[in-house]
Amino acid sequence: MKNDPSKTAISLIQKIKQEIEESNISIHTMIEEVKMMQFTIKPIHGDISLLIKKDHAFIAALWKLGKMDHIISTEASQLNNKEKKIFFNYIEHQKLSATQRISSHHTADFEVEIVKNKTISHTMLN
Repeated sequence: MKNDPSKTAISLIQKIKQEIEESNISIHTMIEEVKMMQFTIKPIHGDISLLIKKDHAFIAALWKLGKMDHIISTEASQLNNKEKKIFFNYIEHQKLSATQRISSHHTADFEVEIVKNKTISHTMLN
């Protein structure tokens, strides 16, 4: 996509905050949306079935990850190079903060691999 002069790093950060951080949707809605996000969760170690059924923080984190991925994949390409650098510095800071929060709240003995399945659209050429 071409750069959109009205898109700035600040506008995307505000969109992330509004749509994700300030969202007050129910855990049931999050679960339904996570199902549509096409994540594949592969247990590497431990029984994650209990985690998914009982740990709302895990579902909320997965939901946030999916929402952020959608915003980044659809809108970050519209930023100019300077704005992209600012935006991705913010994203990197968020990733580090989330990693620290997850590490400090270690509650179960499990390890998972999470993969987002992307559908590839094919354009037919005539």
